[in-house]
Amino acid sequence: RHADATLDLAEKLRDRLWLTRACLLAHMLSYLTGDFQAARDYSDRALAIDPRDAWVLAWRVQLELQVGESRLANYYLDQLLEIMPLARPWPLADAFLDIVLPMVARISGTVDRLDIPERAAEVVLASSSDTHDRAQMARIGLALLAVQLDNPSSAAEQYAHLESTHCRMTRAGTITIPRVLALLA
Repeated sequence: RHADATLDLAEKLRDRLWLTRACLLAHMLSYLTGDFQAARDYSDRALAIDPRDAWVLAWRVQLELQVGESRLANYYLDQLLEIMPLARPWPLADAFLDIVLPMVARISGTVDRLDIPERAAEVVLASSSDTHDRAQMARIGLALLAVQLDNPSSAAEQYAHLESTHCRMTRAGTITIPRVLALLA
């Protein structure tokens, strides 16, 4: 209901940003409740409005991985990487590449492009303007990288950071800290 109300308001405003964000919110809620077709429909709608929205593309990668569509996940990941100017650090962090690429690597077993999430996480962790939630996502990405690359020292470092956090789940509700800790142990 809330997502529909948000969409209705965004449509009345006819603002591309608010329409995209309203579709993304509806996508996220559909995804989290397991209605993957509705999630895909909302994502398609958001991408029709703004095909270069990094948040929508990042969530779409996650959706396609969840439903086993690795070809589509890679397509949307390529789109995400294409729009990111890798020379500028802030957009790199804003696209959540620090978490998306390690998730792709963990699920698919691929290890290419893993220098990108490490650089993105470093940008986030060095920034004074990023929130605790954003830093936590960067730490989760580094943790998944440590597992994927079999790096015990990095795994121990990320374990210590994540174990001390008061939060047990990411804000988006897609990753639980205890599961990441189990991977690191």
